[in-house]
Parts: sequence; C-alpha cells; structure tokens
Amino acid sequence: MKNETKSRYGGYMGKVLDIHLGTEQCSTYDISDKDRSLFIGGRFLSTKILWDELPKGIDPLSPENLIIIMTSPLTGTGAPSSSRYDISAKSPLTGAMGEKRENALLLARPVKMV
Repeated sequence: MKNETKSRYGGYMGKVLDIHLGTEQCSTYDISDKDRSLFIGGRFLSTKILWDELPKGIDPLSPENLIIIMTSPLTGTGAPSSSRYDISAKSPLTGAMGEKRENALLLARPVKMV
C-alpha cells in the first residue's frame, strides 16, 4: 500500500493505518482528496480500497484477502450516529464484498463486572 500525503480534509485523524499481519509491518495508506470527497464514510471508503487493492479472482479465504476496519470522518465528534464502524472484506459465502456495520458505543462505556 502507499504512504500518507497531506490533505485539505480532516477526519480519519488524517491517516488510515495499514497493518500487514503476515509481516507484522505497519504503514499509512494514502487517500487522495478526490477519494475523500467522493467516498465519504467508512463503508464507501473501505469499498473503494477493496476494489483498488484486491487482485481479481482472489480466494476470500487466502491470506492476501484484506479485512478493513474503518470509521467515518465524524467518529469521536459527538455528531449523531457517528460512533459507527464498518468491517469489510471479500466474502467466502458470496464471493462479493461482505460488510458489517456496528455501533461503537458499547466499546466506549465502562462495563461493570458482576
């Protein structure tokens, strides 16, 4: 994946982290200002990354398949419904993109152990 560039847009804390579990390497992933304006939100941006980065015909269960966990640019701002995150990958069930959106409020609240 690519290195970070300067952006006129905020959100995503200005960076997208790329973690390769096989090599245990971390880097930042470059998202152009054009893509930031066209693909707003974690769901659409993760779809764009999967489309651009996955080789055609990749086996969904192969180590080369990507799993993308993405927040929206408003996460952490207190805006309504901004505490959501998206998990996307090529689905072994359908061979198309599979995704799951969740509310992160549960993660932000302390849990009382009984």
